[in-house]
Amino acid sequence: MTKKRAVFVIYIALICIAPVIFTGCGKRASPKPPGAIFPNPPKRLRYKLQDNGVLLKIKLPGKNSTGSRFDDFKGIIIYKAHVQDISSFCSRCDDNYKELYKGGVLLSDGYAEFVDGDVTDGNTYYYKVKVFSSQHDLGDNDKGVSDYSAPIKVIVKYNDKI
Repeated sequence: MTKKRAVFVIYIALICIAPVIFTGCGKRASPKPPGAIFPNPPKRLRYKLQDNGVLLKIKLPGKNSTGSRFDDFKGIIIYKAHVQDISSFCSRCDDNYKELYKGGVLLSDGYAEFVDGDVTDGNTYYYKVKVFSSQHDLGDNDKGVSDYSAPIKVIVKYNDKI
């Protein structure tokens, strides 16, 4: 009977410890209040290497969180991470990113465009973006702000343009 009890105790211990072992960095998206309407995150984030930096093209979401049409675009928030050591870099962990830009942008065919001129040849950067509506007051709150887009990796190589 003691063997069965020991196996049972080990089984319960593994069940309790497994969630701790198999979790990510622990960061989650900012909670959104129930019933709040906010833009869906941008789905297409593209880049083009130019002589003056990295041109980011952000496809604006077509819908809000409720499925209604998103036609209240006010601006974007761009986050940038400069990768020093790719082997230990977490592209989804918020702590690795710094806010690069927050404000309005020019639109072209449903895309917002922004040029990051602060890049160095041979370096790797990650970008992710949020969009916000006129409900957002440019403060530190999340009202009217989407979740992050998927991150995009940019390797700057001016000798052989991407």
